[in-house]
Amino acid sequence: MASFERSGIVQGPVADVFDFAIEPDNLHMFMPDITKIEKEYETIEEGAYFMETREYKQPKTHTCKITFAKYDRPDCCRVEAYQNRLFGRGGRRVRRKSEREL
Repeated sequence: MASFERSGIVQGPVADVFDFAIEPDNLHMFMPDITKIEKEYETIEEGAYFMETREYKQPKTHTCKITFAKYDRPDCCRVEAYQNRLFGRGGRRVRRKSEREL
């Protein structure tokens, strides 16, 4: 499984940095292939979700449902990503779940 890691130093209160990092509208700063975010919630809480669209190998795009599985501000935020894709000639459907934690 592929993985990546980035790090940096941010000066500021922990709660402010946490809020900035988990806000979906800011994700494009960390992941430039994100082209669209559709929020499906009023406030971030466990169970809230948003739709994320990424562009890869233009003009292909892929949309994924991202759910806040755990939210304990400012200590922890875990999101789960559910993807449905069609692969191969037969159009075999594959459902994949991945998790990220901050």
